[in-house]
Amino acid sequence: MKERYALPDGMNIILTKNIPAAAGLAGGSSDCAATLLGINELYNLGLSLDELCDIGVTLGADVPFCIRKGTMLSEGIGEILTPLTPLPSMWTLLIKPNISVSTAYVYGNLDLQKQLDHPDTDAVLDAIAHCDGAKVAHLLSNVLETVTIPKYPVLAELKQFLLENGAVGALMSGSGPTTYGLFQDEIAARMALSAATQKYTNYDVILCQTKNVPAL
Repeated sequence: MKERYALPDGMNIILTKNIPAAAGLAGGSSDCAATLLGINELYNLGLSLDELCDIGVTLGADVPFCIRKGTMLSEGIGEILTPLTPLPSMWTLLIKPNISVSTAYVYGNLDLQKQLDHPDTDAVLDAIAHCDGAKVAHLLSNVLETVTIPKYPVLAELKQFLLENGAVGALMSGSGPTTYGLFQDEIAARMALSAATQKYTNYDVILCQTKNVPAL
């Protein structure tokens, strides 16, 4: 940004990371997106979201999504984004085991030609259009699990734990290792949080809530 727009100053950026690193939660991508948005505002560059996304995709495939936020259909490598109807807010319990997963390893060992099951994108889009969060949860799918779970079987255990503790759907996030469960009400989510913190004492266990916001 400094070179492209001949910015006159340097910048001191203090980053406080609340999203665990190497967790498959796009923490680095969201940090990058926030920095691009911040520089655009601080220096009054007047860049549009499209222009920021064009820069962002050169830095990371998930950065444009993190710039626009909201509920989106992502295609290509992440640079083709279509806004969708905002999903209802859902309670989400994240569990990150104390392992790190190499994204390069996961993608390097993914063989799409051998994939028998593929995400039913049309069904998910229909559920989103009807604001049916429970149906979306039941349709969750991530082909990267076929690589990560055989290498780290604990992730299958975490998915089962979440489902047995009230989640209406559970899935590995990104290339892993964070696994998440979606809950329809706060009480069930907090009960699962209590059970998870007691069972997985050395894991990151985080309860959060999705936001019902329109994409930009």
